[in-house]
Amino acid sequence: MKPVFLITAFEPFGGAAINNSWEIAQQVCKKWAVQTNPTAQVVCEMLPVSWSKSKTALKEAVAKHNPQFLLSLGLASGTSCLRFEQIARNEAINYQDNEGKTFAKNQTETVALAAKKPLFIASTLPEQWLMSHFAASVAISNDAGGYLCNYVFFQSMVNFPQIKTKGFIHVCDVENEKETNQAVEILVEMIKHITTTEELAV
Repeated sequence: MKPVFLITAFEPFGGAAINNSWEIAQQVCKKWAVQTNPTAQVVCEMLPVSWSKSKTALKEAVAKHNPQFLLSLGLASGTSCLRFEQIARNEAINYQDNEGKTFAKNQTETVALAAKKPLFIASTLPEQWLMSHFAASVAISNDAGGYLCNYVFFQSMVNFPQIKTKGFIHVCDVENEKETNQAVEILVEMIKHITTTEELAV
């Protein structure tokens, strides 16, 4: 049985017709499916842009697929190709989600996501490998924002200790077709690297 690499991405939000994080996730899954002798099974799940539902949807996706690897994708306007998020922050800014709800009652305050949890948790995705191979196309960030992207990133890092390799990457807008295609290629190569390295380590 091949190990499972789960990719999550988001539904459209803010009135947009599509969310490029989900488009890229699907393209990665399709491209991976035609690989010769793939080292893992790659599966995709869409998450709602909802403070109250995204955590449950993430847990359900992990329970459904029992992955050994977890990559969450999100959209960041202005990102040229990919933006590697180094840390998940234990905080949220009360922006409204697709249901018109905020994380907490106070509309403006930045609040902690979870009591008695670290302020920051580092990604365990292969940052150094990415930068050594794709430095021209991958930006490095230590701020995943205060919206659902950081929220899902944080939840993935604190709730699934059995998944050792996991993290979050922001992707470009759908209008950037060249960068979108490049992002798909880089993510496929990263998955190859991760799953091959893990396979050799077993």
